[in-house]
Amino acid sequence: MTGHASFLHTRNSNSNNPMEYKITLGTVIANRILIATDTKQRITLSIGNPKYIGEGWDWVCPYRISGFGKPILAHAHGIDALQALQLVTIAAKHTLADTGLKFSWLDDDNWSMGFPEPLNPGFNIPGLEERLKELVVEEIARWLKRGSEN
Repeated sequence: MTGHASFLHTRNSNSNNPMEYKITLGTVIANRILIATDTKQRITLSIGNPKYIGEGWDWVCPYRISGFGKPILAHAHGIDALQALQLVTIAAKHTLADTGLKFSWLDDDNWSMGFPEPLNPGFNIPGLEERLKELVVEEIARWLKRGSEN
Protein backbone atom coordinates (compact mmCIF):
# COMPACT_ATOMS: atom_id res chain seq x y z
CA MET A 1 0.00 0.00 0.00
CA THR A 2 1.56 3.32 -1.00
CA GLY A 3 2.22 5.93 1.63
CA HIS A 4 2.34 3.43 4.48
CA ALA A 5 5.97 2.31 4.61
CA SER A 6 6.20 3.12 8.32
CA PHE A 7 3.91 1.06 10.53
CA LEU A 8 3.49 3.59 13.39
CA HIS A 9 3.37 0.88 16.03
CA THR A 10 5.70 -1.05 18.25
CA ARG A 11 5.41 -4.66 19.25
CA ASN A 12 5.26 -5.69 22.89
CA SER A 13 8.43 -7.69 23.40
CA ASN A 14 6.51 -10.82 24.42
CA SER A 15 3.83 -10.81 21.71
CA ASN A 16 3.37 -11.05 17.96
CA ASN A 17 -0.37 -10.48 18.38
CA PRO A 18 -1.47 -7.30 16.51
CA MET A 19 -4.19 -6.79 19.15
CA GLU A 20 -1.39 -6.15 21.68
CA TYR A 21 0.61 -3.60 19.68
CA LYS A 22 1.30 -0.30 21.39
CA ILE A 23 -0.29 2.27 19.10
CA THR A 24 0.43 5.97 19.61
CA LEU A 25 -2.49 8.39 19.60
CA GLY A 26 -0.93 10.68 17.00
CA THR A 27 -3.03 13.50 15.57
CA VAL A 28 -6.33 13.90 17.42
CA ILE A 29 -9.25 14.12 14.99
CA ALA A 30 -12.11 14.26 17.52
CA ASN A 31 -12.76 14.83 21.22
CA ARG A 32 -15.81 14.23 23.39
CA ILE A 33 -16.19 15.63 26.89
CA LEU A 34 -18.22 13.51 29.31
CA ILE A 35 -19.06 14.06 32.96
CA ALA A 36 -19.09 11.15 35.40
CA THR A 37 -22.53 11.72 36.95
CA ASP A 38 -21.66 10.56 40.49
CA THR A 39 -18.18 12.05 40.86
CA LYS A 40 -18.61 15.04 38.50
CA GLN A 41 -15.21 14.18 36.96
CA ARG A 42 -14.59 15.66 33.53
CA ILE A 43 -13.61 12.78 31.23
CA THR A 44 -12.15 13.42 27.77
CA LEU A 45 -12.26 10.87 24.97
CA SER A 46 -9.76 11.70 22.21
CA ILE A 47 -9.73 9.77 18.93
CA GLY A 48 -6.66 9.68 16.70
CA ASN A 49 -6.32 9.18 12.95
CA PRO A 50 -6.69 5.58 11.75
CA LYS A 51 -3.28 4.02 11.05
CA TYR A 52 -2.28 1.25 8.65
CA ILE A 53 -0.44 -1.62 10.37
CA GLY A 54 -0.84 -4.57 7.98
CA GLU A 55 -0.83 -8.15 9.22
CA GLY A 56 -4.48 -9.22 8.86
CA TRP A 57 -6.24 -6.53 10.88
CA ASP A 58 -4.89 -3.90 8.53
CA TRP A 59 -5.92 -0.71 10.32
CA VAL A 60 -6.21 0.58 13.87
CA CYS A 61 -7.87 3.68 15.25
CA PRO A 62 -6.33 4.79 18.56
CA TYR A 63 -8.17 6.48 21.39
CA ARG A 64 -7.29 7.96 24.77
CA ILE A 65 -9.56 8.44 27.75
CA SER A 66 -8.27 10.95 30.28
CA GLY A 67 -9.66 12.32 33.51
CA PHE A 68 -9.40 9.21 35.72
CA GLY A 69 -5.81 9.88 36.77
CA LYS A 70 -3.69 7.71 34.49
CA PRO A 71 -4.91 8.03 30.86
CA ILE A 72 -6.23 4.92 29.15
CA LEU A 73 -4.71 4.45 25.68
CA ALA A 74 -6.27 1.74 23.50
CA HIS A 75 -7.31 1.12 19.90
CA ALA A 76 -9.91 -0.55 17.69
CA HIS A 77 -8.97 -2.75 14.72
CA GLY A 78 -10.62 -2.74 11.30
CA ILE A 79 -10.11 -4.25 7.89
CA ASP A 80 -9.85 -0.73 6.44
CA ALA A 81 -9.57 2.78 7.87
CA LEU A 82 -13.31 3.41 7.78
CA GLN A 83 -14.16 0.24 9.69
CA ALA A 84 -11.52 1.05 12.31
CA LEU A 85 -13.04 4.52 12.65
CA GLN A 86 -16.55 3.06 12.98
CA LEU A 87 -15.45 0.55 15.61
CA VAL A 88 -13.46 2.98 17.76
CA THR A 89 -16.60 4.50 19.31
CA ILE A 90 -17.87 1.03 20.22
CA ALA A 91 -14.51 0.15 21.79
CA ALA A 92 -14.38 3.43 23.73
CA LYS A 93 -17.97 2.98 24.90
CA HIS A 94 -17.13 -0.47 26.28
CA THR A 95 -13.95 0.83 27.94
CA LEU A 96 -15.94 3.59 29.64
CA ALA A 97 -18.71 1.15 30.65
CA ASP A 98 -16.08 -1.10 32.25
CA THR A 99 -15.33 1.69 34.74
CA GLY A 100 -18.75 1.10 36.31
CA LEU A 101 -19.51 4.83 36.20
CA LYS A 102 -22.44 6.54 34.52
CA PHE A 103 -21.77 9.49 32.24
CA SER A 104 -23.61 12.52 30.92
CA TRP A 105 -22.96 14.37 27.70
CA LEU A 106 -24.06 17.90 26.77
CA ASP A 107 -25.16 18.47 30.40
CA ASP A 108 -28.00 15.98 29.96
CA ASP A 109 -28.07 12.55 31.62
CA ASN A 110 -30.52 11.30 28.96
CA TRP A 111 -27.77 11.46 26.32
CA SER A 112 -25.64 9.03 28.34
CA MET A 113 -22.34 8.98 26.40
CA GLY A 114 -23.92 9.90 23.07
CA PHE A 115 -22.71 6.79 21.25
CA PRO A 116 -25.23 4.91 19.10
CA GLU A 117 -25.67 1.19 19.64
CA PRO A 118 -25.14 -0.75 16.42
CA LEU A 119 -27.85 -3.24 15.51
CA ASN A 120 -25.85 -5.40 13.14
CA PRO A 121 -24.43 -8.24 15.23
CA GLY A 122 -21.93 -9.03 12.47
CA PHE A 123 -23.74 -12.10 11.17
CA ASN A 124 -24.87 -12.34 7.57
CA ILE A 125 -28.30 -13.75 8.36
CA PRO A 126 -30.85 -12.64 5.74
CA GLY A 127 -33.48 -10.37 7.26
CA LEU A 128 -32.00 -10.27 10.78
CA GLU A 129 -30.77 -6.68 10.69
CA GLU A 130 -34.08 -5.42 9.25
CA ARG A 131 -36.07 -7.34 11.88
CA LEU A 132 -33.90 -5.92 14.67
CA LYS A 133 -34.52 -2.40 13.34
CA GLU A 134 -38.28 -3.07 13.23
CA LEU A 135 -38.25 -4.28 16.83
CA VAL A 136 -36.35 -1.18 17.98
CA VAL A 137 -38.78 1.15 16.17
CA GLU A 138 -41.75 -0.71 17.71
CA GLU A 139 -40.24 -0.50 21.20
CA ILE A 140 -39.47 3.21 20.84
CA ALA A 141 -43.07 3.84 19.77
CA ARG A 142 -44.35 1.91 22.84
CA TRP A 143 -41.96 3.79 25.11
CA LEU A 144 -43.00 7.19 23.73
CA LYS A 145 -46.68 6.28 24.06
CA ARG A 146 -46.20 5.29 27.73
CA GLY A 147 -44.33 8.54 28.36
CA SER A 148 -47.10 10.66 26.85
CA GLU A 149 -49.70 8.91 29.03
CA ASN A 150 -47.96 9.93 32.28
